[in-house]
Amino acid sequence: SVLRPIHEFAARNEKKLYFNVRNFPWEFFIGEGQTFSMTVTLNSDTFTHSKYVLHKTKDGIIDRLRDLRGERPSIDRANPDIRLNIHVLERKFTISLDSSGEPLFKRYYRDPDARAPINECLAAGMVMLAGWNGETPFYNPMCGSGTIGIEAAMIACNKAPNLERADFSFMHWPEFSSDLFTEVKASLMKLSSKNKHPIVLCDVNPSAFRRAQSSIRRAG
Repeated sequence: SVLRPIHEFAARNEKKLYFNVRNFPWEFFIGEGQTFSMTVTLNSDTFTHSKYVLHKTKDGIIDRLRDLRGERPSIDRANPDIRLNIHVLERKFTISLDSSGEPLFKRYYRDPDARAPINECLAAGMVMLAGWNGETPFYNPMCGSGTIGIEAAMIACNKAPNLERADFSFMHWPEFSSDLFTEVKASLMKLSSKNKHPIVLCDVNPSAFRRAQSSIRRAG
């Protein structure tokens, strides 16, 4: 995920934590009727229980917005509008907006029910570590579900990942501009080119190869 820090403070106990959260202008970041969720990363001898930090932070946010708007904002752990990340290093707190939502390694070309040993980012990293840049043929004799070959094709075509993705968390931010997003997306599409060299995928397992073919079609 790509995080955007919005609030940093120091707290030596739960009262200071609540005070600092309660007095932050959450109304500029969580719109009326929007849901939110939180995750926390702890590395502290003072604050040792992640659920307790989440509880006090949630209380501070909800109390402020309820006092301002007269209604209690809801938490949605499955599909929230606004995702917050809390990072605690000893007594220093950094609260950030998660701009991504679902993990960025998900490219949405693989069958969601299919099991694969590596994720898409790892496959792309393997291709780059191999030194391949699209200037020679690419051969994968044990392709499995095709992830490595598809990521190689995206590198060869200079295709930005997640262009087909329908939703990012930043799309729910109050300042989000759909026009600007469309413009940026169009500029990335213009950079895409055609692969000049063959990419060959093989596998002895028929079911794995059928999954690879299906993923290749979805990836375009």
